[in-house]
Amino acid sequence: MNEPLSGRPDISAATAQQWTAEYFHVIGEPHVLPSERDQNFLIQSASDPTSAWVLKIANTFATEESLDFQNRLIFHLGKSLKTNVPQLINSVSGEPIVWIEISGRRHAMRLLSYLPGTPWAHIRYHSKQLGQSLGRFVGRLLTSLQTFPNPPEVRSFEWDLASCAQTVAQRLDSITDPDQQQWVRHFLHHYQSNILDIHGRLRRSTIHNDANDYNVLVNGCDRPATDVTGMIDFGDAVYSQCVNEVAIAVAYGMLGQADPLDMAQQIVGGCHQVFPLTDEEIHCIFSLAAMRLCTSVVISAERQRTHPHDTYLSVSAKPAWDCLRRLQQVSPNFAHFALRSACGKPAHPDEARIMKWMSDHQASFIPVMKMTGDPATLDLSVESQQFALDELADTDNQPMNSRLIQKYMQQQQRSWAIGRYGEARRCYSAPQYTSDLPFENRWRTIHLGIDLFADAGSPVFAPYPGTVVGVADNDSAGDYGPTVILKHVANIDTQPIEFYSLYGHLDRQTLTRWQTNAQIQAGDHIGSLGTESENGGWPPHLHVQLILDLLGETTNFPGVAAPGQRHVWKSICPNPSAFLGLERNTLDAAEAFDWSTSALQMERTKRLAPSLSVSYDRPLHLVRGSGAYLFDAFGRTYLDCVNNVCHVGHSHPRIVQAAASQMMTLNTNTRYLHSNILEYSRRLLATLPPPLEVCFFVNSGTEANDLALRLAKTYTVRHDVMVIDHAYHGHSQALIDISPYKFNGRGGAGCPESTRVMPMPDAYRGLYRAPEFTPQEQAQRYAAHVAAALQETKPAAFIAESLLSCGGQVELPPGYLKTAYDSVRAAGGVCIADEVQVGFGRLGSHFWGFESQGVTPDIVTMGKPIGNGHPLAAVVTTRAIADAFRNGMEYFNTFGGNPVSCAVGLAVLDVLQQDQLQSHADKLGQQLIHQLRSLQERHASIGDIRGRGFFLGIEFVSNRQDRMPDAATAHFVVQRMKDHGILLSTDGPDHNVIKFKPPMVFSASDADRLVNTLDRLLASEVS
Repeated sequence: MNEPLSGRPDISAATAQQWTAEYFHVIGEPHVLPSERDQNFLIQSASDPTSAWVLKIANTFATEESLDFQNRLIFHLGKSLKTNVPQLINSVSGEPIVWIEISGRRHAMRLLSYLPGTPWAHIRYHSKQLGQSLGRFVGRLLTSLQTFPNPPEVRSFEWDLASCAQTVAQRLDSITDPDQQQWVRHFLHHYQSNILDIHGRLRRSTIHNDANDYNVLVNGCDRPATDVTGMIDFGDAVYSQCVNEVAIAVAYGMLGQADPLDMAQQIVGGCHQVFPLTDEEIHCIFSLAAMRLCTSVVISAERQRTHPHDTYLSVSAKPAWDCLRRLQQVSPNFAHFALRSACGKPAHPDEARIMKWMSDHQASFIPVMKMTGDPATLDLSVESQQFALDELADTDNQPMNSRLIQKYMQQQQRSWAIGRYGEARRCYSAPQYTSDLPFENRWRTIHLGIDLFADAGSPVFAPYPGTVVGVADNDSAGDYGPTVILKHVANIDTQPIEFYSLYGHLDRQTLTRWQTNAQIQAGDHIGSLGTESENGGWPPHLHVQLILDLLGETTNFPGVAAPGQRHVWKSICPNPSAFLGLERNTLDAAEAFDWSTSALQMERTKRLAPSLSVSYDRPLHLVRGSGAYLFDAFGRTYLDCVNNVCHVGHSHPRIVQAAASQMMTLNTNTRYLHSNILEYSRRLLATLPPPLEVCFFVNSGTEANDLALRLAKTYTVRHDVMVIDHAYHGHSQALIDISPYKFNGRGGAGCPESTRVMPMPDAYRGLYRAPEFTPQEQAQRYAAHVAAALQETKPAAFIAESLLSCGGQVELPPGYLKTAYDSVRAAGGVCIADEVQVGFGRLGSHFWGFESQGVTPDIVTMGKPIGNGHPLAAVVTTRAIADAFRNGMEYFNTFGGNPVSCAVGLAVLDVLQQDQLQSHADKLGQQLIHQLRSLQERHASIGDIRGRGFFLGIEFVSNRQDRMPDAATAHFVVQRMKDHGILLSTDGPDHNVIKFKPPMVFSASDADRLVNTLDRLLASEVS
């Protein structure tokens, strides 16, 4: 039997309560805490709920020297880390240790302050920021421990990573599953072969040695948790290598992570900021972290055989095995390079030397292809101006359109062309280019080589002597086809350094030309360019890639990198321009553009007004749109569920063509006669009921609402305006004055005297809630507030959105607007329907939102969707109101109603009608509501689903009974959905409503993706 386990104390909670009171004069309720060797109790104060302590009763084998060592360590850290570690509480006798006897055995008892926080293991989602915070905490811990006196004796301990090889090897046979045993053997072998000698000579100090997921505390349960606030349990402290502290934090930080290496990078990078790590220490971390997990699973396996009922022994076994399964698929060299990159170092340590040597010897390399004349430089990036995104893909489901490439080369009068290095491309759509991580947005898009486009059959030559290390036909669709990989040796500073070159998309004859280990001289014929049928389906071209480490792969090395690891891959596979005798700068797409989001934010801060906000905690750098999708600078795809401005789809070709065609002929103001404005007026008015028959054209929804107010005030000769609470109608001063969303918000000046605010008719959380009140009763009661206000004021207008957007996607109770309109008109006021958000068929059931209420307003304002992103807006009113506005003061708008804008407006109406997008929104919207209500049944955090068509709201609550708003969860869900490639946003008075207002081309498969991703997210990280 294991001695520490056999010496574990066993006392009751009542005894713990008695001893705490007797020896420490602390009165409280004891609660058992898990522990392997000792026995621990949480003591909750009987008089103060905020006060608590931890009573620790040590294993009988714990010596006075070891406990004194722990106490001194806690005291030392308490001075430097202050509240981040527990504090010792002296007994009534003034000593930190009380010795007691249990069943004839002597045990040490100590009382420590309780450190508040949530264990890392209890946090459902571990953000990058949280990983970095853990790394910084470990760095501060190690910094403090550098001045702690070394213990007089070195402790021999099975959990010390200094002896991990022995610990694991001795217990391997305890693992009965052959696959699991093989994983452990894999990491043990790598450690013994590559790390053991280095590990033994690294710097040492006392370390905590147990930064596991239950000992690391974070800042509560807020989503997302962002800060590590403390560390507990110093029972495993030992004098050992400093890097072991980092590796242990990495090992447990990786548990449960879909991408464990990414979390390792965050932790190591955070530590390096505070406690700079040496190159050798970084080199060891991945292997040591894996060995810590191996140590955990072999000890657990051994002890489970003797203590099968002790669940604490296996608490980390399952996630540890899952993590080991994932880690054994990661190249240890790649992990090393990734951790170097996380520390701000070149990922590959020899990159700079090899690239300098290559630049110095550029003139001596043989041209890889014998081409005449200058090449055309192709822009195949996601933001290409040369090729439209949907044109670049071939109609025959090929990854790239050969005819389009050839046509461009002919237009440029070039016989060959170059595809750039580092480019973010969207043409990599085959399954091998995506990650297997669960519902992550992880397509590989960053091109790691240079492409040379020429005729099929063009010969390819070796630029430099080498040895064939791989010849293979990678014949999957979208892959390399026939491929050759060569190994080269460069003598740099009298030291031979190996590097590799890859040649992809060759012809099949190449496969019989070379064998592994064959020697190739500079200028030897490697092969020829393959046809589309033999090179993976691509246009005839050569993909050339430099590789500084093959990472164990000799036949099909990745040619495209995931954006998140681009810095690592660019160091492993640097720009091959010099190797090919080409000019580097014009061919390095990555260097031609500053990819850094933080750099763009900094520039934005310098040049734009600080009141202009950005979406998301980690903003997106978007460069392209198509249909219901947006694309960022790295080629990542996002399903757009919120940008309702591009009503019929981003970059819709018919809209673009309409604007371009008219812009080529004429664009001027409305003081000249032109048919576009008349035809557009006719078409627009045909969608509206009489007596709405006069149009004004402006440039934005704000201008439309501002003009509507002027019309109403001129017509009625009044000034007061009635609005609904939390409404937003625009950003001009006149509209801020009638927008409670603004004037009652931060920076607002409060409600002006001329504005009367009506209660928001919210059936879920308003004054009159369902099911206590029926929809008809709600309509009557809310409209009664309008009638009551009319007893005190005679307004010029009552303005309301037909469905409330900033109010939280609220659908008005049926009959509310009719009753309110009747009251306002009886008092001589004008009724304005703000259709900026919900018009043009978005509701599905009706083309205009006000139609869903069975009313006809006196003035209708339109914006956002009217021009599909083009600056176009309109006001439509009655003849009487328009005539009253003709009071001698001319109304003129320089750009409103210009021929280009009207051409765009006409195209939008054409697409809506011809593609039947209104009925599409109606049918799919009903289906989506049904799907979302099914989610509501499964997830208690969803309080309400509401809306129509493609104008929906998902309200999050912390308690369904009292309907308390949960803005934190709504915000968290929006941020995480973005990480999974789906864009949403929040609205509502309490910012707890997720709004859904996508382009009208949003499809059934898009809806399934939205619902399924949201379902899995709520199940795994929220519920």
